[in-house]
Amino acid sequence: MLLVRQRAAARVPPLGLTREMRGDYLGSMVQVVPHITDAIQDWIERVAAITVDGKEGPPDVCVIELGGDIESMPFIEAFGHFSCRFDSCTNTRIEDCYIVSGEDCVAVKSGWDEYGIAYGMPTQQLVIRWFTCNSPMSTVIALGSEMSGGIQDVRAEDIVDINSETGVRIKTGVGRGGFVKDIYVKVFTMHTMKWAFWMMGNYGSHPDDKWDPIAIPVIQNINYRDMMAENVTMAARLEGIAGDPFTGIFISNVTIGMSQLTSVIIMQYGLV
Repeated sequence: MLLVRQRAAARVPPLGLTREMRGDYLGSMVQVVPHITDAIQDWIERVAAITVDGKEGPPDVCVIELGGDIESMPFIEAFGHFSCRFDSCTNTRIEDCYIVSGEDCVAVKSGWDEYGIAYGMPTQQLVIRWFTCNSPMSTVIALGSEMSGGIQDVRAEDIVDINSETGVRIKTGVGRGGFVKDIYVKVFTMHTMKWAFWMMGNYGSHPDDKWDPIAIPVIQNINYRDMMAENVTMAARLEGIAGDPFTGIFISNVTIGMSQLTSVIIMQYGLV
């Protein structure tokens, strides 16, 4: 059993600032949601996996002490976002849900860098359907960025988005290893968003300095079809990794209506 106390609170905001200075937030202002809450969740997941009895593998139970005054609010907010994280699961179904979130409505993960690679347990056979999401600052369905154990055979259909930043987002980077493959998304209706599709290969956060710079992720066989979006700032932002292009990206029967704020750039892509 591992006990995590809230005395670590002072460490979390500096972590968010470190990520901002490194460029992880792509120039955006550091906010409590999602940046600090992300940092809290990532820190808890890393610490909760620390072996405390000399045996191999993570503890069976992690007890977290949460309390205090207004200074605890970022922690309380972060714990609320844990409810839709799916990490290294098999044969899982999410259906008939309505979620309002300041973070990803569904976050699919499978371990972080060298730890996820070593554990080697993918998330697979995941079904998401009859699902409505409102996440103004984040994503309806996020794959990664902690995907080092692999993510495969994810099927999402009959999805409705209301005022979210992105419809589907794949997040990865050098050092992650693993794979995201055989992803099928269809019958997806999106209302008001920044990007309909977002793939990024430059996610730079790492749990420690032991990550492997030659651990390159494989992103392949990503299928989006029968989708409609309106009031969109940019149709897609697709960014791969130098020397490791994302392959097998299929987008078909998709209609996207642009917002009045749209510039001449309708889509950004590279190394995909």
